[in-house]
Amino acid sequence: MTTALQKLQIEGFQALVFRMHDTLFATDLEQIDELVEGDHWTHPDVEVFLLDRLMPLTASPLVYKDPHVITIHFQGNTVALQIDQPQDIAYIPIEAIRSFPFIVEKVRQHLWLWGISLEKKEPVLLIDCHKLAAGCLSQQEEVWN
Repeated sequence: MTTALQKLQIEGFQALVFRMHDTLFATDLEQIDELVEGDHWTHPDVEVFLLDRLMPLTASPLVYKDPHVITIHFQGNTVALQIDQPQDIAYIPIEAIRSFPFIVEKVRQHLWLWGISLEKKEPVLLIDCHKLAAGCLSQQEEVWN
Protein backbone atom coordinates (compact mmCIF):
# COMPACT_ATOMS: atom_id res chain seq x y z
CA MET A 1 0.00 0.00 0.00
CA THR A 2 1.32 3.41 -0.96
CA THR A 3 1.10 6.31 1.51
CA ALA A 4 0.09 9.84 0.50
CA LEU A 5 3.70 11.02 0.94
CA GLN A 6 5.03 8.26 -1.30
CA LYS A 7 2.42 9.23 -3.90
CA LEU A 8 3.97 12.68 -4.01
CA GLN A 9 7.25 11.08 -5.07
CA ILE A 10 5.40 9.39 -7.93
CA GLU A 11 3.72 11.29 -10.74
CA GLY A 12 0.12 11.19 -9.49
CA PHE A 13 -2.74 8.86 -8.58
CA GLN A 14 -6.22 7.67 -9.58
CA ALA A 15 -8.93 9.18 -7.38
CA LEU A 16 -12.64 8.89 -6.77
CA VAL A 17 -14.12 12.37 -7.14
CA PHE A 18 -17.41 13.09 -5.37
CA ARG A 19 -19.51 16.11 -4.49
CA MET A 20 -20.85 16.94 -1.05
CA HIS A 21 -23.19 19.95 -1.07
CA ASP A 22 -21.29 22.32 -3.38
CA THR A 23 -17.78 21.05 -2.63
CA LEU A 24 -15.75 18.52 -4.61
CA PHE A 25 -13.62 15.95 -2.77
CA ALA A 26 -11.26 13.26 -4.03
CA THR A 27 -9.64 10.27 -2.43
CA ASP A 28 -7.02 7.82 -3.65
CA LEU A 29 -8.64 4.72 -5.15
CA GLU A 30 -6.00 2.54 -3.49
CA GLN A 31 -7.41 3.51 -0.08
CA ILE A 32 -10.97 2.44 -0.95
CA ASP A 33 -12.06 -1.19 -0.88
CA GLU A 34 -15.53 -0.82 -2.31
CA LEU A 35 -18.11 1.74 -3.38
CA VAL A 36 -21.73 0.73 -2.76
CA GLU A 37 -24.96 2.58 -3.51
CA GLY A 38 -26.48 3.69 -0.21
CA ASP A 39 -29.63 1.60 -0.76
CA HIS A 40 -27.54 -1.54 -1.24
CA TRP A 41 -25.48 -1.32 1.97
CA THR A 42 -25.90 -4.76 3.61
CA HIS A 43 -23.52 -4.75 6.58
CA PRO A 44 -25.61 -3.79 9.65
CA ASP A 45 -22.70 -4.71 11.96
CA VAL A 46 -20.49 -1.95 10.47
CA GLU A 47 -21.23 1.61 11.59
CA VAL A 48 -21.55 4.07 8.72
CA PHE A 49 -19.99 7.47 9.38
CA LEU A 50 -21.54 10.42 7.55
CA LEU A 51 -18.89 12.67 6.02
CA ASP A 52 -21.05 15.77 6.51
CA ARG A 53 -21.13 15.06 10.27
CA LEU A 54 -17.36 14.58 10.46
CA MET A 55 -16.86 17.88 8.67
CA PRO A 56 -20.01 20.04 8.68
CA LEU A 57 -20.54 21.57 5.26
CA THR A 58 -23.80 23.34 6.11
CA ALA A 59 -25.50 24.58 9.28
CA SER A 60 -28.13 21.85 9.00
CA PRO A 61 -27.56 18.18 8.19
CA LEU A 62 -26.91 17.55 4.52
CA VAL A 63 -29.66 16.04 2.41
CA TYR A 64 -27.90 13.36 0.37
CA LYS A 65 -28.89 13.40 -3.31
CA ASP A 66 -27.06 10.24 -4.42
CA PRO A 67 -25.73 8.51 -1.27
CA HIS A 68 -22.99 5.93 -1.59
CA VAL A 69 -20.88 4.13 0.99
CA ILE A 70 -17.16 3.61 0.62
CA THR A 71 -15.35 1.08 2.76
CA ILE A 72 -11.83 1.47 4.02
CA HIS A 73 -9.83 -1.32 5.64
CA PHE A 74 -7.54 0.13 8.27
CA GLN A 75 -5.53 -1.72 10.93
CA GLY A 76 -7.73 -4.81 10.71
CA ASN A 77 -10.98 -2.84 10.85
CA THR A 78 -13.56 -1.91 8.25
CA VAL A 79 -14.69 1.71 8.30
CA ALA A 80 -17.73 2.70 6.23
CA LEU A 81 -18.15 6.29 5.13
CA GLN A 82 -21.25 7.73 3.49
CA ILE A 83 -20.46 10.15 0.70
CA ASP A 84 -22.68 11.85 -1.84
CA GLN A 85 -22.77 12.19 -5.60
CA PRO A 86 -19.80 10.20 -6.92
CA GLN A 87 -18.73 12.07 -10.05
CA ASP A 88 -15.83 10.38 -11.74
CA ILE A 89 -12.58 8.49 -11.52
CA ALA A 90 -9.88 11.04 -12.30
CA TYR A 91 -6.13 10.99 -12.56
CA ILE A 92 -4.63 13.67 -10.31
CA PRO A 93 -1.12 14.57 -11.46
CA ILE A 94 1.40 15.64 -8.87
CA GLU A 95 1.88 19.06 -10.47
CA ALA A 96 -1.84 19.81 -9.94
CA ILE A 97 -1.68 19.30 -6.16
CA ARG A 98 -1.26 22.31 -3.88
CA SER A 99 -0.97 22.56 -0.12
CA PHE A 100 -3.42 24.69 1.79
CA PRO A 101 -2.69 28.42 1.94
CA PHE A 102 -0.94 29.44 5.16
CA ILE A 103 -4.01 31.07 6.68
CA VAL A 104 -6.14 27.97 6.06
CA GLU A 105 -3.42 25.65 7.33
CA LYS A 106 -3.40 27.47 10.69
CA VAL A 107 -7.13 26.94 11.27
CA ARG A 108 -7.56 23.57 9.54
CA GLN A 109 -9.17 21.15 11.99
CA HIS A 110 -9.23 18.00 9.90
CA LEU A 111 -5.78 16.49 9.37
CA TRP A 112 -7.25 14.02 6.88
CA LEU A 113 -7.64 16.90 4.42
CA TRP A 114 -4.16 17.09 2.95
CA GLY A 115 -4.25 19.21 -0.20
CA ILE A 116 -6.14 20.89 -2.99
CA SER A 117 -6.24 20.10 -6.69
CA LEU A 118 -8.28 21.23 -9.66
CA GLU A 119 -10.74 19.07 -11.57
CA LYS A 120 -12.15 20.77 -14.66
CA LYS A 121 -11.13 24.16 -13.21
CA GLU A 122 -12.96 23.51 -9.92
CA PRO A 123 -11.14 23.13 -6.57
CA VAL A 124 -11.08 19.61 -5.13
CA LEU A 125 -10.23 18.88 -1.47
CA LEU A 126 -8.03 15.79 -1.14
CA ILE A 127 -8.89 13.29 1.60
CA ASP A 128 -6.52 10.77 3.18
CA CYS A 129 -8.94 7.91 3.95
CA HIS A 130 -6.50 6.17 6.30
CA LYS A 131 -6.28 9.24 8.56
CA LEU A 132 -10.04 9.63 8.33
CA ALA A 133 -10.55 5.96 9.29
CA ALA A 134 -8.18 6.36 12.25
CA GLY A 135 -10.25 9.32 13.45
CA CYS A 136 -13.51 7.40 13.06
CA LEU A 137 -12.14 4.43 15.01
CA SER A 138 -10.86 6.64 17.83
CA GLN A 139 -14.27 8.35 17.91
CA GLN A 140 -15.93 4.93 18.29
CA GLU A 141 -13.61 4.05 21.17
CA GLU A 142 -14.43 7.33 22.96
CA VAL A 143 -18.16 6.62 22.67
CA TRP A 144 -17.84 3.01 23.80
CA ASN A 145 -15.49 3.64 26.74
